[in-house]
Amino acid sequence: MVICAALACLAALPARAEGPPPGCYDRSYSAAHLASHPDQIAARIRLWLEPDGDGTNAVGNLTIWTADQGHARRDGLGNSRFDSFLLCWTENGRDFCGIECDGGHASITVKGDTLDLSTDGMWVGETQGCGGAIDIAERPDTRVTYRMTRVPDAHCND
Repeated sequence: MVICAALACLAALPARAEGPPPGCYDRSYSAAHLASHPDQIAARIRLWLEPDGDGTNAVGNLTIWTADQGHARRDGLGNSRFDSFLLCWTENGRDFCGIECDGGHASITVKGDTLDLSTDGMWVGETQGCGGAIDIAERPDTRVTYRMTRVPDAHCND
């Protein structure tokens, strides 16, 4: 009887949407940090996640402000802002977000107020054609992790 009551309670709970939990995550890197990581292109990175229209998956927006170093500088994209819409999902118990049109994807790990976005290639920034403007990986096919902290949702409203 206890097991039946527990199962009834679980069935009444809403299912968790696929993908990482909603919220606003942000990180700005200090000049000292950037100087010690000359290939890093992100001076600041922000990720907004929310449920999609029917609440079954997460969607988001990734914003990156580039530093004037690494391949951002080489390609004339330093000191710029890039935004991209993300589609998110859960696969084999792990959360991912990706950019349409083969813009790449990242694994998302949330622990408490910390979110790690890890990728070896993700193209951010709207362009006229298919694909993004800048790869947030520091070097081709080399995994990079950006660690962000949960901030108030209003922080993502610009």
